[in-house]
Amino acid sequence: MGESTGSFRIDTGRITHREYMSLFGRLIDFADAGAILSCLGWIFFWLDSIPYHLIHFHMVTQAFFALALLCSLYAAWLMLRTANRMGTRQDRVTLALEVLYGVTTSPLGLVVFYLYPPH
Repeated sequence: MGESTGSFRIDTGRITHREYMSLFGRLIDFADAGAILSCLGWIFFWLDSIPYHLIHFHMVTQAFFALALLCSLYAAWLMLRTANRMGTRQDRVTLALEVLYGVTTSPLGLVVFYLYPPH
């Protein structure tokens, strides 16, 4: 990318349009994935809490929460490196909320899963 060697920050004004769009696309993809996977993790957690249920999602629930956390942390890392200067103001707010949701609810889901196991 168009960043200087050893620099933590990515100056979005100095990179090419192609690099900007690639970076912004990754940010959107990982922020969305973190929020969606966290939501699905909670859905599977509650489905496992139904008494006498037939389909068990134990491993899927844990995997979704773990993947949500990884995706959200990567999106947060990209936001830190670009000083959250990607997209419009509305994009920045929406992506920040998605990342915040993923970073807070996925570890909480893992903790709740181990404190209150489905069976």
